[in-house]
Amino acid sequence: YIFIFVFIILFTTFFVYVKREIIILFVVDMMFDRYICYVGVCKGEDFILIKPLTFMNESGAAVTAALAYYKLSPQELIVIQDDLDIELGKYKISVDSRSAGHNGVQSIIDRLKTKNFKRIRIGIKTPALEKIPAEKFVLQKFNDEEEKKILGLMAEIIKQIK
Repeated sequence: YIFIFVFIILFTTFFVYVKREIIILFVVDMMFDRYICYVGVCKGEDFILIKPLTFMNESGAAVTAALAYYKLSPQELIVIQDDLDIELGKYKISVDSRSAGHNGVQSIIDRLKTKNFKRIRIGIKTPALEKIPAEKFVLQKFNDEEEKKILGLMAEIIKQIK
């Protein structure tokens, strides 16, 4: 039996970082007859990468469809998300915690009816957050320096969760 982790990516930069090494497939939500997420299967690895194509507050639909398709439980799920409460360039790993206002995570909790899954919370907090509303801040693109900090975390995070 191979224990497979499913990484749900609610964070665009991470997906861009890993997608060069993956084959892109699609999971189809049969109920709505539409594509709901990208699925990346990494060669030689025991994990699946999923990037929902839904609106952030509907991420739970993509997650439940993918877990059902692969016959996996929430305990085999790792959600990678941005976090406004953590400084840019830092991250935290948590399990069984509340959404803390992240709409994508709340959607997953609501659909799975549990918060018992692992989350990698990547900090995006910068001084700019004090100047604009959070809902606008999270939609902005990273500048080159910010993106370098985030990409610098990726190798460390990947090592820690393997």
